[in-house]
Amino acid sequence: MVGSGPEVQPRHVGKPHVLARGIRRGIAMCLISVLKERGIFFSSEAHRRIYSCPDLDILGVWFDRALKVSSVDALFEEEEGTA
Repeated sequence: MVGSGPEVQPRHVGKPHVLARGIRRGIAMCLISVLKERGIFFSSEAHRRIYSCPDLDILGVWFDRALKVSSVDALFEEEEGTA
């Protein structure tokens, strides 16, 4: 009988930080894919910086910029000036 076993909950239920981390990683993966597809070189340091970014808003800004910039330096330009 279908559905007669114990109900399986997604792993992130009750753990919003796990879901948020997954969303951040997903955005970072998409951002890296856009850079690669556009032929924009990025260092392992830039790769780490993207994947370790804890702020969804910054990742969103970087993603939007990744569609337009010609270098990874331009991707991070404003954040470096304010840090």
